[in-house]
Amino acid sequence: MKRLLLLLPSLLLAVACLASGPEATVKRFYNAIEDGEIDKATEMLSSRIVGMLGKDKLHKALSEQALDIKKKGGIKSLKIEEMNEVGEIAEGKVTITFGNGSTETEDVKLIKEDGKWKLDADK
Repeated sequence: MKRLLLLLPSLLLAVACLASGPEATVKRFYNAIEDGEIDKATEMLSSRIVGMLGKDKLHKALSEQALDIKKKGGIKSLKIEEMNEVGEIAEGKVTITFGNGSTETEDVKLIKEDGKWKLDADK
C-alpha cells in the first residue's frame, strides 16, 4: 500500500500529461464544436489562425461545422492516427465517425503556444 501511495503522484502526472497532449486537444476541440461551445473551441486554435481569420469568421465557420455535425447524427467516435510529435509541433490524422455512419478523415497540425497544444493551419 505504501508503494502505491509513493507511485500515485507519478501516475497523476502521467495522466495529466496525456490529458493535455496533442491527441487530447484534438478530441476536446471536436467535442466542443459538437456541444456548440464555440468560444471553447476557438481557444484551442493557434493565435495565427485567429489572427488570419478573425474571431467573427471563426465563430461563423465553427457554428456551421457544429450544425453539420448535428445533421450527421453527432460524433460517434474520433480516432487519432499517425500523430507525430517533434518538439513543439505535432501532425497527424483524425477520422471522425458520425452517428449516421458517415466518416471524414482530416489532417491536423498542432503547435505549442504558452505551453498548450493548439490547432494550427498547415501553411
